[in-house]
Amino acid sequence: MRFLLRVAIALLGACLCLPGTASGHPGAIDVVVVLSQDLAPYRAAVEGIRADGSLRLTILDLKGDVKEGAWIIRKIRSLKPDAVVSIGSLATVIVGDEIHDIPVVFCMATETPETVRASSNVTGVYLRVAPDKQFEALRRVIPGVASIGVVYDTAHSSDLIADAEAK
Repeated sequence: MRFLLRVAIALLGACLCLPGTASGHPGAIDVVVVLSQDLAPYRAAVEGIRADGSLRLTILDLKGDVKEGAWIIRKIRSLKPDAVVSIGSLATVIVGDEIHDIPVVFCMATETPETVRASSNVTGVYLRVAPDKQFEALRRVIPGVASIGVVYDTAHSSDLIADAEAK
């Protein structure tokens, strides 16, 4: 996870070097961090971003509720940050769909819709665990498992299933 945090911070730094991202506050970079919900791994990601020391952070929490999205977007627009970091899939979808004029860096998202992936202002790191690692962990928890069934949506997970079948 520390590697992912380093990559996310590097991506954030790269986005902040883009023209038009200066906040007008000497030495301060204003960043809004949007959490999908209050979870320990997400808080750890925030602490990793905070450790950089050069960012002025505003933390907003969706509380796992898509209905909070409209308020969050209004708050982001009123703050006019230099960048937005979305942590988790829900935050990434809401921010990526609505924010097009501010650099957005996502992390710890398992998936994003095509509309977000096609946005020129959005970049980030997916939280993907290779299928062989997932099955390896399952076999450690349930030794002797002979077969594993998977329910999935081909629109979102067919490449993951193909990887798993190949191994």
